[in-house]
Amino acid sequence: MPCEDEASRSQRRSASRMKEPEFTAKQVRDRLWAVINSRRHNQLTLAAAIGVSAQFLNDVLHGRKEPTGKVLEYLGLVRVVVYRISKRDGQTVKGDQ
Repeated sequence: MPCEDEASRSQRRSASRMKEPEFTAKQVRDRLWAVINSRRHNQLTLAAAIGVSAQFLNDVLHGRKEPTGKVLEYLGLVRVVVYRISKRDGQTVKGDQ
C-alpha cells in the first residue's frame, strides 16, 4: 500500500491532468489556420517547418486527414483517445457488463 505522500502526489497528478485543456480536431485545424493567417507561414512553408508534405498539411487543414505526429508536436499537443461506456435507454450495452 502506498504511503500518504505517494497517494497525495498521485491525486495531484490526476487533478492536474483533468485541468489540461482538450481540443477537437477542428480546434487543432483552427490553430494551424491561425499560424497561416498570422502571415508567419503559408501552407508550403508551414509544412516545411513542421516536416510534413504540403499535401498532408492541406489534407489536415481541410479535414480529410486527422492531425497526427509532427503536426501535433509542432503545436505542443499530444493525441489522447478516450473510450466511454455506451448506454442505451439506461441499459448497459452487451459486452459492457
